[in-house]
Amino acid sequence: ELTATMQGALRLAKPNAYFGFSVEMLSSELSEDEKARGIYYRLQPTGRYQHSLPGIRKIAEQCGWQWIHSFSIKGRLNHNESVISGLCLLKKPI
Repeated sequence: ELTATMQGALRLAKPNAYFGFSVEMLSSELSEDEKARGIYYRLQPTGRYQHSLPGIRKIAEQCGWQWIHSFSIKGRLNHNESVISGLCLLKKPI
């Protein structure tokens, strides 16, 4: 649940502060049912959560953050296969 983390970070951040973080990205698209129910992540068999970037952006903006930028990287290896991570940068408005 990223909402509480983003709310807490916003509360503690000074105006114009940046908040950067990484998340593992979903390896497949969300279903229409998941989207309709507001689900933006899945728990993987590895026990790690993977997120959708549009879902993260929606939560960040609902919490009051300004979305600055995001991009994908090869975050780690899992059984010699790359796991894609998203790097996100937010900014607290003045």
